[in-house]
Amino acid sequence: MIIKNTSVARKFALPFILSATVALGACSSSDDDADMSDGDTDGISTSGDTDAEGGQDAGNSTDGETGGDTDGDNGNDTDGGTNTNVDSFAFTATASFPTGQIERISLAEGTVDATYPATMSDIRVESFGDSIYQLGRFQLDSLTKLSATDTSVVEYQYSLTTPDVSANPHDVVFVDETKAYVLRYGSPTIWIINPSATTEEEFKIGEIDISAYDPDPSDDDLSPNATSGVIVDDKLFVVMQRLTGFNPIETGYVAVFDVTTDTEIDTRQGDSLMGIPLNSLNPADIRFNEATDEIFVTGRGNIFVEFNMLEADPYSGGLFAIDADTYALSQRLDDGDQANNNGFIAETLVVSDTKGYVAMYANAAPDDGSPRTKLYTFNPSTGIMGEQVGSVVSQEVATLDVGSDGNVWMGVNSADAPGFVRLNAEDDTLIEPFIPTSFAPLNIIFLDIEQ
Repeated sequence: MIIKNTSVARKFALPFILSATVALGACSSSDDDADMSDGDTDGISTSGDTDAEGGQDAGNSTDGETGGDTDGDNGNDTDGGTNTNVDSFAFTATASFPTGQIERISLAEGTVDATYPATMSDIRVESFGDSIYQLGRFQLDSLTKLSATDTSVVEYQYSLTTPDVSANPHDVVFVDETKAYVLRYGSPTIWIINPSATTEEEFKIGEIDISAYDPDPSDDDLSPNATSGVIVDDKLFVVMQRLTGFNPIETGYVAVFDVTTDTEIDTRQGDSLMGIPLNSLNPADIRFNEATDEIFVTGRGNIFVEFNMLEADPYSGGLFAIDADTYALSQRLDDGDQANNNGFIAETLVVSDTKGYVAMYANAAPDDGSPRTKLYTFNPSTGIMGEQVGSVVSQEVATLDVGSDGNVWMGVNSADAPGFVRLNAEDDTLIEPFIPTSFAPLNIIFLDIEQ
């Protein structure tokens, strides 16, 4: 039985390009990262992943059951009480172009203890209930349901597009066992699916048209580039990048839908559109934080200015908080401007009202060979950025999340030594050991399984 289901990211979900290791941003030819070559190894990933409750911070999943056990039974009640033996796992999607796979990490052992069958590199891992889901993105266009305990079991693999067209699904957001939403980056529709379907004919149960948010109706796909979603209070919040071609020119938006009726809610925040306009270009990730009771959206600005060469100030990103009831928007972090910045905001992780982490991506690769994507702390209440986190100063950030062990997990993008470091969120010290993975991490989710 699964007693805790938490996830990053994330999806912290920047899309991505991969070479010998994970590289910056998106994995497909249908988003703003498409102009990056396979030789780019600058490494940004965003999680974007959320569970059905939209939780961002995992916290500990012990429920007070592990303390004070002195009878030597390792938490098992031999007097007929509740069995409290729990196996804690993390599941991470990893990749080294052109190969990707899901790897399972035993938190007790601090090592990868199993891997799922290899596939192409553009994947993410999701979870709901006691199942793991592999989301195949560009040119994979599939959702594969897997067992969390037996890595040889594939329950199904269903298509997420129509024949001969890649919809490039970026996120799957679960309502319950029989309903979930698939955000398809290259399509003007969100698919509504039944994750428990036993046949492919039963899999797709509806769709939502979001083509009104496409800023360029003259193109062929009419897609507003939906990339990340979260459910809060029976409402689905969907982030849309709204690119023109591959260029971030128009303001990003968050559309809100009633999960009971699948109809859009008028937030009364915009002019002609019903959604919430963001004060940012190119938003990449949305998460709900239980500690602050807020929805956070990460905006990257024109993070790929070196490829699209747009003349406007590329620093048009930030971290934004949305009130789930009033839909009011407030900015919590600013990426600065061309004259004063620490780089582009690649990914954020809010831990508390006063503590957060932000991965900053440099506009140009540092001459000294130091990581291009570096980790800093910041205060979400004041917007003040702290110093670079000293314990990981030499490591390239790939993804961020809070684990079920209460620590901050930072994926390390490296061709030679990919894996995860864990940080104590109180003082940013490292938690040993380093957890190596076969390939560079893309995102991570956590499951506690009661035996």
